[in-house]
Amino acid sequence: MKPEQIVTLIDSISDPHGLCLISIGLFCATRTSETFGLQWKSYCGDKLIIQGTAYEGKLFPGKVKTNASWNAVPIPEDIRPIIAAWKQVCPDTSPEALMFPTSGRNGDVPRHAKNFLKWRIHPIADKLGIPRKPITFQVMRRTVERIYRNTEP
Repeated sequence: MKPEQIVTLIDSISDPHGLCLISIGLFCATRTSETFGLQWKSYCGDKLIIQGTAYEGKLFPGKVKTNASWNAVPIPEDIRPIIAAWKQVCPDTSPEALMFPTSGRNGDVPRHAKNFLKWRIHPIADKLGIPRKPITFQVMRRTVERIYRNTEP
């Protein structure tokens, strides 16, 4: 995916939930399963503490991919207001609540990454004329990382 496509896509996300989710997923260098498994207790203002993962709509508290996943994840300064804006309108910000829930049979559950892209991001991409195929969290995150590495002094 081209960097300018990512910028255009992000600039076109109007809802705080979607903007926050995609911003953390792309700019905080978290794995997709970590992003979708975030609970509000993970958010510490300037950093995230990964406390579990989510996959296929299920939360796995205390499960992470590697020991390095337990390290604090810094939140870039320009992403912090996006998280704060989502927290202000999120229906449940109690510590155990998911940051990015969807409704399931038994209450709030983690979103499916593919469903989030399909229902929230692909329609925006379609309106912008951006092909759907390269729109995955991994592709976009790696593009962002590549841009960042190339702009460092």
